[in-house]
Amino acid sequence: MKNYINFSFPKVFCLLFLLLLSMTLSVSAGEVSLDIFHMTWLEGAQEVLDDAIASFEDNNPEVNIEQTIVSHGEAHSQFMISLTTGTAPDMAIMTGSWAAEFARMGAFVELDEYLSDDIYEMFDFERYSDITMINDKIFGVPSEGPVWGFFYRKDLFEEAGLDPDSPPENWDEMLEYAKVLTKDTNNDGEIDQWGIGMAAGEWEPGDYWYQLMWQMGIPLVEEQDGEWIATIDTPEGLEATQFYEDLVKEYHVMPREITGLDWEGIMLRFAEGDMAMMYNGSWAMGSLLDGYPELEGKWATAKNPAGPTGDRAALTNPKTWVVTEQSDYPELAYEFIEYFNSEHPDYPGQTYADRYAIEVGNMNFRKGFTELDYAQESLIKPFAESLDFGFTFPISPYFEEVRRGSINPGIQRMIMCEITAEEAVQIFQEEFERLH
Repeated sequence: MKNYINFSFPKVFCLLFLLLLSMTLSVSAGEVSLDIFHMTWLEGAQEVLDDAIASFEDNNPEVNIEQTIVSHGEAHSQFMISLTTGTAPDMAIMTGSWAAEFARMGAFVELDEYLSDDIYEMFDFERYSDITMINDKIFGVPSEGPVWGFFYRKDLFEEAGLDPDSPPENWDEMLEYAKVLTKDTNNDGEIDQWGIGMAAGEWEPGDYWYQLMWQMGIPLVEEQDGEWIATIDTPEGLEATQFYEDLVKEYHVMPREITGLDWEGIMLRFAEGDMAMMYNGSWAMGSLLDGYPELEGKWATAKNPAGPTGDRAALTNPKTWVVTEQSDYPELAYEFIEYFNSEHPDYPGQTYADRYAIEVGNMNFRKGFTELDYAQESLIKPFAESLDFGFTFPISPYFEEVRRGSINPGIQRMIMCEITAEEAVQIFQEEFERLH
């Protein structure tokens, strides 16, 4: 035994040295693998992300970055599955309210020790604390995201005798304009030009109802002394919901078939002249500009009309960059996030993240983005200005479940005359309270 030990130690150390050398060579050969989970769906934005990855890999030859791309509709469940099965990516860019939800589950690395002074100066973490911080600890970095706003056809305004440079400022004006713009242009007894439209298909119905609620001056849900309180079944909540219902049932300025239309379906009806006004996301601008060049100058954007209380409100959905607790290389993963927020070599004064947002037609939620020339363009400016009264999705623990299981189908049922506005707000309130 003694001879065996004397003989084996040098051999073992030699093997360990060779193993470590092999690992070092492997690392330098690009075998540190990082995975990004994201929902990029436009070619231009994907190119920006690809360029950032390629440049980061050039500067860090030991790193190989893989991408997992999922649809928005599947992203929440797919990420949840990855967490529970131990296959979570190293980093992700996801809807901010989802990031807050998963952060409360302990899914992400606290980033305070990694953040540089430049990043601290670039972002207002306090302003977006709902989607970046828990217990005063930073778990995420804000990124790009859409802003919902108002679109209108200037040419159809002119045909109807309305001022094409004066979009509606409030609900009363919006309704007045919608009545004038709703027409039977073929004189066949069928409306073929609707005054207004907002998507109510698939996962979108709540996105527009929330904004009407906020425009009534109520928060929808809020945290009070550690408890989440819904303000849905209230006089203000009922008035907002009743207004939505009346656009279809009482005033007949919005069609019931919106329950089968997503944002793109609404945009197509708008582009074809079948809807004179629409609520939609900022990303729709790029689709209109690219897909319908013949409409140039015939449509415009505006800030959302104010509610009866005078409140303006717009849904904003800043995404959040996060590093997961399951990552083997959290510091390196964060380094890529910071690199993505560094200046793009081909666009002085703009970061990779800025370019990504611009390619999507969204805002980047960093300080100074709204001062870029892009944000001052006539179509973009109303969305940039809407950040001042922007609301994010509620981050209460079960809101996503309420949204999917109750609010979205409930709004569709209301539009189809299966339930009333009174019944809808009661159902939403009760479901929220039951889960929370």
